[in-house]
Amino acid sequence: MDRKLDRSRVANGGRPATGSIVWADEEKTLPVGVRVSRATGKRMLVRFDPGTTRDDAIAIAPLLAERGRVAVDEGTGETVAEYADRWLAERVARGIASSRMHDRGRLRKHAFPILGPLAARTFGREDVERFVADLDRKIRLEADDDEHLSWKTASNVWVLVSKMCKDMADAKRRELRVREDNPAARVHPPERGEARAKNYLYPSEFQRLIECPAIGVKFRALYAVAVYTYARGGELAALEWPDVDLEHGVIHITKSVDAETHKVKSTKTGTTRRVPIEPHLRPLLQRLHDERTSKSGDRVLWLPDHEDRAVLLREHLKVAGVERSELFANDVGSKHITFHDLRATGITWAAVRGDDPLRIKQRAGHKAFSTTEGYIREAENLRDGFGSVFPPLPSDLVAVRPGEVLARVLAKARTQLTNQPNLRGPEWSNGGSNPGPLHCERSALPAELLPRTSHRRLRRRAPGWQRRGKIRPYLSKSSRLLPTEAPNRSLTGASVPSPRASRNAARASIPSPRASGNASHAGADRVPW
Repeated sequence: MDRKLDRSRVANGGRPATGSIVWADEEKTLPVGVRVSRATGKRMLVRFDPGTTRDDAIAIAPLLAERGRVAVDEGTGETVAEYADRWLAERVARGIASSRMHDRGRLRKHAFPILGPLAARTFGREDVERFVADLDRKIRLEADDDEHLSWKTASNVWVLVSKMCKDMADAKRRELRVREDNPAARVHPPERGEARAKNYLYPSEFQRLIECPAIGVKFRALYAVAVYTYARGGELAALEWPDVDLEHGVIHITKSVDAETHKVKSTKTGTTRRVPIEPHLRPLLQRLHDERTSKSGDRVLWLPDHEDRAVLLREHLKVAGVERSELFANDVGSKHITFHDLRATGITWAAVRGDDPLRIKQRAGHKAFSTTEGYIREAENLRDGFGSVFPPLPSDLVAVRPGEVLARVLAKARTQLTNQPNLRGPEWSNGGSNPGPLHCERSALPAELLPRTSHRRLRRRAPGWQRRGKIRPYLSKSSRLLPTEAPNRSLTGASVPSPRASRNAARASIPSPRASGNASHAGADRVPW
C-alpha cells in the first residue's frame, strides 16, 4: 500500500480513506458519486459531474474522500481550527505559548485531521476520544513508519488539546468562552511508554571537556556556566550582567529567550529565582565581566543556535575523549545527551553533594517537587564513587590573559584618540599629511603601557636663549642700533652693520644672570633706550 495513502487512515479501523463509489449499473461503468466519511463520523454522497468516466471516478474518489473528512457545512459556526487560531494568539500575547507556529504545527499535524472541521460549540467527548485513539495508534506503529509518534510527543499534544478544551468553557477572557462544558473533562490521556533514562556527565568527564585545548574558550565557558548554575538554555541566552551580583554571589534568573522567535519572554514556570554562585564559578564570571566589550553589551554568554547546541556538545565530548556509550545512544531505553542535560548534570551534582531538596527545587525552578525527587533518587544510587562535584575550573578559563587585557586597553585608547577633539591649537599641526602629535589622554593607558617618549617631543621646543638661561632684551621697532654705534653712513660709503650683528652686539653687552644675580639685571644693568 502506498505510504502517502496510508497517512489518511482514520482512527476507527485503520482503512485508508479511498471512498466508496456508487455505480448506476451492475457492470460498474456509469459512476454516480462517492460516499465519504465526514469528521463528525457521518457519511455523505458526493456526486460526480455528468459524463465522468469509470477511470476518472476511480482516480478522483480518494481525493474526494480526503477532502470530505475536513469539509465543513455552510451552517457550521466557528470550527475548532478557527478557535485554535484565536486561542494560540492570546497565549502568545501573554507569553505562555512557546511559539504560535510551534504549537500550531502540533495541532495541525495530529489534532486538526479529526477535530479541526468540527464546530467548537458542539463537538463532544466522543470526538475527543477518537482523537486520543488516533494518538495511541501512532504510538503503536513501528519506529520506521512515517506516522510513528513517541509517547512523550503524544503526551505533549494531548496536554495542548486538553488545555484548549478547558479554556473553551473556563477561559479567563470572556471572548474565549464558547461553550458551557469541557469536552475533554473525562477523557483518559494517551498511553505512556517507559521513560528513557536522563543523561548527565560525571565530574571526571566534565573536567576532560572543559580542559580540552582543542575546544574554543567560549564553548568551555558556556558549558561551565550551564552546569554550575543548572539554568535552562533560554535562561542562559537571556542572562545579562545586571542579573549577576558578583559582590553578594547571587544570579537572578528573571527571563528567557524563545527558541523559535528569539524574543525575550518569562521563564518556563513564569517565576523568577535566585541561584547562589558556586565558589569555583565566581572567577570565571569575574573574568567574563572584565573582558566584556561594547559589541556584546550586557549579555553574559554567547550561545550557538538552538538546533546546533546538542550536536556541538556531542562533537566536543568526542574531541575531549569522552566516549561513554550512554551519552551517544538514542534508542527506546536511552537518549543521547543534549544541551539541556547540562542542566540535569548540575541538579544531579547538587543532589549528590547532599543539598537540601527544597533548595534544589527552588534553585532549579521546578514547579512540582516530584520533578526534583527524580534527581534525588538518582543521586542516592550514585553518591559512592561519583567523584568531586563542582570541581575547580582550569586556569585558562578563570585567569586573566595579559594579551587580551592589552588588546582591550589599546582598543579603548584608540577609541578615545578618534573621538577626542584637537585642543592643542594650530601650532601642533603642519598641515597636509603631518597633523602633529596624537591628542591622547594619558589616563587612557596604564603607566606601564605608556610609550617612552622624550619630554621635548611632548611639548614645544624652547628657544635657544631661553634654554641658556638668558633674558631676551627688548628691542624696539624704531631703533635696531645701540647708542654707541655710529649713525648710518650709507651716503659716505662706510659699512653699515647688519641687524643681526647689531642684535648680537646688544646681547653681548648684557651680563649673564649667573654673574650679576637676579637683582643686578632687574633694572640697572638693562640697556637704557
